[in-house]
Amino acid sequence: MTWPVSFERGRVALHVPDRGISTADAARQERTVQEILRRLDRQPGVILADEVGMGKTFVALAVAAFVAWTERRGDPVIVMVPPSVKDKWPREYSVFAEKCLAGSARLRTATATTGVDLLKRLDDSKRKRAQIIFATHGALHRRLTDRWTRLAFLQAAMHGRHLGKKRDALPQFAAEILQLKTEARDAEFYRSLLRSSPLAWSEVMRKHGIEVDDAPVPEAVVGVLKRRDVDLRGLDHALEQLPVRWSENIGQRTMAIRRELGRAVRAIWPQVLARARFRSPLLVLDEAHHLKNPATRLASLFAGDDAEGDATELDGALAGRFERMLFLTATPFQLGHGELLQVLDRFRAIDWKHGPSAMSVEQFDGARSRLRDALDEAQVATTQLDRQWQRIEPSEVSSGDADDTRVDSWWQRINTSPEQVPERLRAVVSAYRRAHSAMRAAESELAPWIIRHLRARTLPGSGEPRRRRLTGAAIRREDDRRCGIEVEESSLLPFLLAARAEAMVSHRSRLRGSGRATFAEGLASSYEAFLETRKSSQTDVSGPDVVDEDAWAGGTILDEADGQFHRYVDRLRASLPSEREYAAHPKIAATVARAAALWQAGEKVLIFCHFRATSRALESHLSRTLLDELQQRTAARLGIAPEAAMGELQRLAEGFEKPERRLHRALHDAILPIIRTEEALSAIEERVFGVVRRFVSRPAFLGRHIGAASENEAVELLHEALHTADESSLTLDAKIRGFVRFLGRRCVPEEREQYLAALETVETGMRREHLPSVRRCTGEVDEDTRRRVLLSFNTPFFPEILVASSVLAEGVDLHLACRHVIHHDLCWNPSTLEQRTGRVDRLGAKADTAGRSIHVYLPYIAQTQDEKMYRVVCDRERWFQVVMGEDYRCDEWATDRLAARLPLPESAARELAFRLSVPEAPATE
Repeated sequence: MTWPVSFERGRVALHVPDRGISTADAARQERTVQEILRRLDRQPGVILADEVGMGKTFVALAVAAFVAWTERRGDPVIVMVPPSVKDKWPREYSVFAEKCLAGSARLRTATATTGVDLLKRLDDSKRKRAQIIFATHGALHRRLTDRWTRLAFLQAAMHGRHLGKKRDALPQFAAEILQLKTEARDAEFYRSLLRSSPLAWSEVMRKHGIEVDDAPVPEAVVGVLKRRDVDLRGLDHALEQLPVRWSENIGQRTMAIRRELGRAVRAIWPQVLARARFRSPLLVLDEAHHLKNPATRLASLFAGDDAEGDATELDGALAGRFERMLFLTATPFQLGHGELLQVLDRFRAIDWKHGPSAMSVEQFDGARSRLRDALDEAQVATTQLDRQWQRIEPSEVSSGDADDTRVDSWWQRINTSPEQVPERLRAVVSAYRRAHSAMRAAESELAPWIIRHLRARTLPGSGEPRRRRLTGAAIRREDDRRCGIEVEESSLLPFLLAARAEAMVSHRSRLRGSGRATFAEGLASSYEAFLETRKSSQTDVSGPDVVDEDAWAGGTILDEADGQFHRYVDRLRASLPSEREYAAHPKIAATVARAAALWQAGEKVLIFCHFRATSRALESHLSRTLLDELQQRTAARLGIAPEAAMGELQRLAEGFEKPERRLHRALHDAILPIIRTEEALSAIEERVFGVVRRFVSRPAFLGRHIGAASENEAVELLHEALHTADESSLTLDAKIRGFVRFLGRRCVPEEREQYLAALETVETGMRREHLPSVRRCTGEVDEDTRRRVLLSFNTPFFPEILVASSVLAEGVDLHLACRHVIHHDLCWNPSTLEQRTGRVDRLGAKADTAGRSIHVYLPYIAQTQDEKMYRVVCDRERWFQVVMGEDYRCDEWATDRLAARLPLPESAARELAFRLSVPEAPATE
């Protein structure tokens, strides 16, 4: 038994200046670590649910470190993480170990992306075994694709069989069956393996020149196969069809063996898991909301047979293997309260026998029952409030537009003096007060299980809002925050036709209870997206081919027989402007103009899209706009024709290439002293300088800041450019100094190499259609390219405008050089928008460095489907703090009603929301 685990102040130093976070944030993290350990001493698990970007990873790593130091049996802490962040967690641990564990014992770590990887890590001796293992979600239910494990299954199927010459033929075809292309294909090599125990295969491999660090087949697999009671009849039969020599149909026969081999592996895998020598003092599970459905494979690993009534004999593969569990999620209350209880139910699968806490399983069940009752009461009360609120007419608040200020003032008045308002409004106040009481009661029962901190709404050391939300037409004029983007008369007809067609969908939705006008969403995004949604509906292409979202919520409910609807849509398509005018789309034009203006001001911009066609369109339109601006500006400065501008900039760029040129020397003299302030960069100072030179010598930089006729003039303008402030009041010189400090102090060597490699290879060519300042990261871009672009965007250099999709919504840091995010396409789910904004709103963000707000743009087109989506998402954002698991329905009838109702006051939502933070004074026994 590992527990209790003591918190030793000073052993983990979370307040490290090089981490780039404030003293207050570090103190909060330390209090949280202490509180988690205290709670885990007396209960089976805790959920850490801080808002996005508040450092849950470092808190979890600190908890894991204290547990690993206390554990004496050599059992590892298991950290299970989504595939999308499988590389990020080990990288974060490297930073954590170097910066936060100074003077403390370092911990051995390992990664496991498959079940075989994990079993191999567990087979290591206590002296070598990793103390923390980072395992990917799915590692324990993916197929055993490991080649050597599959060869062990073939060996077991052959055992005791009278296969005659076929037995001698198997080594000849083993590489073909296992689809090995690079490993040794020598038949004698496989003959030697098949004659030996898999536990001795490492020695055989080394004799044949194949170096391996571990036994190629986990002991648990070998143990199950040795029992001889596994059903390998299908594989036996397939092996009987193996030819004794090469023939034309050898491919078909080996394919049949591979198919049966796969079936055998899948059938036996649960026995392998059950036999594995596997215990752990702690499971840390990232993105724990994936456990909400007990039918999912991840959740079922922890599920057991409650009918037996014995928590130590649970059937799930991981049940009874962990002494404690720590779950991480940023969205606990977007789950329904029943789903939240399902997540908490996973705590019941701990090892109650060998890892007892002050709480017994019966006490846990009792606490869970009380929590269920309290959440039920809260759900009933808040749902009743929701229904009462829907009865309020917006006109009762104001004759004009009911903005937040008016609604909040009105609410304060009627909540304070309900006796002075009509009976119907008194019913609303009564419902609110019942909901408030029920939420406080539920909060009391929930508090032991969930810790949740909310981000400060102002920047450290100032009253400046941490975020400024700029909605609708504010993307064009920041002082215009109430209305949407107006459609010019020349572009009006398509949107009028879309409104008529959408009304038909809404009518059908009201009758049938489902259906979405995705064509209208596409039109509001871009003309290109509208055409793609229409193509998708007519060719029956699945939604994910049109959008980059985890789930596709469907299209219209109208079928091809609805001629009137299709006549409208066909006329809509015919009314679109010519393709060369697609850049004039109301929202595309606004987004491009804002991004280009910020680019001119030296700011980076992150743009999120929903539709793939829109992401491609934005990349193209932005590149063309920026390139035209460069040409026009350079032409005016030099007195030449615009078409000659790029040639002049390229000629100027050559001045940076050779050390003897003045431009190169001037840049070298300005940058090298900065690099040399960091001793850790002494061996790579020329590489770092090369990154800076690569940036400033490209026409995308020269055209904005230099564009001189002579090299002497260019040197003067270079110095001026280095000391010109961007909109955040940060000069390029200051940004480079910050980047150098980041590389030298905050990066571990591996991370430093990754950043430099990305900056040295990211595309900076001058093709018109691909300006280096603009890049796109969607599901259509390969993972390696995305990784390089993301690392580069998180520096002061190229790219400066990033067009992204939902593939960047989680587990990505883009905050070090960017404080402007544009949600070009909105989303029906406000938590998705929050996750996206969270990419630039994290500890140590540029907003903190510069002391300037994060600008969050939410553009929408007035009086269209776009405005309706904006109103719905704002309404849901408030109610999601109150009604757990509010319905995500996106059909036209449901969203019409939500868009029309009075918004819930922010003050009311804040008062009703759960308060689950750790107090500033650490709790004591």
